[in-house]
Amino acid sequence: MADTPAIHTPPVPHFHDTPSQAVFDEAAQQTFKFQRQLEESDDIIEIPESRERRMWELRLMHNFMLNQAQQFHEHKGKHAPQPAPTASLPETQNATQENGAFLWGREIPYMAFEDDGMLYSMLAHSALNLWTKSADFAERDTLRVLQQKYLGMALREQRKSVATLSRENADRVCMSSLTMLSHSFALVQTLPPRPWEPPLEWLRMGRGAGALFTVARGYLGGSNQSDRFQRFLNSPPKFDPDEMFTQENREHLLWLLDNDGGSADDGGIEMQDKVTIIIYHRVLSYIGTVQKGIREQEPLFAICRRFAGFSVWMPDMFHEFLTQRRPRALVALAHFFALWIPYSDVWLVGKTGENQVRGIYEVLPHDWRHKLDPIFVEYNLDYDI
Repeated sequence: MADTPAIHTPPVPHFHDTPSQAVFDEAAQQTFKFQRQLEESDDIIEIPESRERRMWELRLMHNFMLNQAQQFHEHKGKHAPQPAPTASLPETQNATQENGAFLWGREIPYMAFEDDGMLYSMLAHSALNLWTKSADFAERDTLRVLQQKYLGMALREQRKSVATLSRENADRVCMSSLTMLSHSFALVQTLPPRPWEPPLEWLRMGRGAGALFTVARGYLGGSNQSDRFQRFLNSPPKFDPDEMFTQENREHLLWLLDNDGGSADDGGIEMQDKVTIIIYHRVLSYIGTVQKGIREQEPLFAICRRFAGFSVWMPDMFHEFLTQRRPRALVALAHFFALWIPYSDVWLVGKTGENQVRGIYEVLPHDWRHKLDPIFVEYNLDYDI
């Protein structure tokens, strides 16, 4: 049986059920916060029309179709078996995909014809991908500027769409939010390990996107194209809170919360608060769910979705715990990021896992650092302090 805490939990519990009024109200509040985040992109300057812009956009689109639409295909031998990349399948075979699954590599580019925000998201994502591979410092600087510009333009378009959310654009807005969430997930690798700061932009983007999905559900179903978001939700992996947030998934991780180092940082009272305990249990259960997916050799794209989904399912209070540098929150986050370390060959992940673990280790109080020792041993990391 899953936990049923009386706290503000991520407003995406069951995509197929009708949300209660309380869940809908909470989602509406979170969506308002999401809009405030998007409003920060108002001062973005449009990239001037020029041959240089057209050449860059051609290169970025070519890179997207050549590499990103088939991004997991090359990893067949290194991780669990991967499905054939949808961008390379004939239309007839795409049409027979199981459960009418959403075909990310083929349908996202088509959606860019309908939505400028989707187009700009694709270009930003492609620029980031090229940035991770380029060895030319001048080109890397240019690619980062392009990535930031196109992301800003995408956020600007998304803000307009969210402000006019309707039956006509709900499916498109949800899909655009998914592409931005994927991009913010990949951006975590750009954060410096020193001085370490929690990846709050990614966490808040996920929280806001999850709230938007809940509100937008009431508008879906009004056009022939409005099944794309639902088909994405129906594709692996399965995010069922009744299966995710269970005692079984966190039992082997509860030792992370024990103050066995004798630290007095929390005044000895943190774990006396029931809501705090629920928050930590939720985090640990999610980590256990990801571990289970890895253990069962889910496809690589499914594991990456579980990594990215962390930001959707984590409550606002956990963000606050990280901002306050609470040792238990930092330890839990480090063990989540440790799961990313074996996937450094995936461009979306890169060195995020190792960098985050090292960064967290450095800011942890000494009495809590031993909680991260198993990570350093398992992945043969040096204590670089």
